Amino acid sequence: MEVNFLTFIGLMNFNLSKLQSRIRIKYFIIQSALSGLIILCLILIKFRLINYFLILVLILKIGAAPFHSWFVRIAIKLNWNIFLILCTIQKVIILYIISLLINLNILLFLVISIITIIAVSIVQIRIKSILTYSSIFSVNWIISSMLARARFWMKFFFVYIISLMILVILLYFNSLDLNKINNLYISKEVELRIIIRFFRVIGLPPFPIFFFKLTLVIMLFNISLMMRGLLLVSSRIFIYMYSSYVFKLLSMNNQKYFISVYIYKNILRLTPGLFIIFLSWAVLIFI
Repeated sequence: MEVNFLTFIGLMNFNLSKLQSRIRIKYFIIQSALSGLIILCLILIKFRLINYFLILVLILKIGAAPFHSWFVRIAIKLNWNIFLILCTIQKVIILYIISLLINLNILLFLVISIITIIAVSIVQIRIKSILTYSSIFSVNWIISSMLARARFWMKFFFVYIISLMILVILLYFNSLDLNKINNLYISKEVELRIIIRFFRVIGLPPFPIFFFKLTLVIMLFNISLMMRGLLLVSSRIFIYMYSSYVFKLLSMNNQKYFISVYIYKNILRLTPGLFIIFLSWAVLIFI
């Protein structure tokens, strides 16, 4: 785990600016402090409650909500290459260690984490922020899958990595950001690819992530109805966020997409009402 951490620090040296130099130092300090806490937990492993504290430190180290603020501040300032590594490969070893320690007592944390993500992510409008919060939210799905079935989370995370990697590569090579796209022409073929890649990451049918999430929801039926409801509600909020970006992307690129502009504006107006509907639907599931 520490070798992986030092390798990532080395990768951050490429194309290093003053801003990214500060980011690298901040990341190094945070991860070093958390690694020290992990060593302390291993020394005190004989104590009964130290196992829960170790899981908490690992969750903080991976940047899961509600301990996600440092992760967001670092991720949104990285270039696309390093951003992709931080949101995917850097989490594999830590998730594996969590899977060895996890038990049902983590359900309370997962509930708090999902509620936090719902509260802070719905106002995001920039693509890198949306993808960052999506990466944080995927951790909740993965940890939930650890409770349902031992090795299921590996397959789920692998499919998510591939989907996110394809989307980020497409965004990187086409320089697609809402702040830079006003004077950029995008062909209809590229637009279609973007929409498909977004739908793949969201988990809409018939893409693989949808079937993984559907399987997990079924497996969570006998574990926690509240967890199942919160995951479904938060997923719909992320669908709204991705859809908003896609509609805005299309409307900015070509004036002929007046229908997309109309839909986008009305989605923004209906957001409070849709959110209330989602919450009401979740309450019905809990009952």
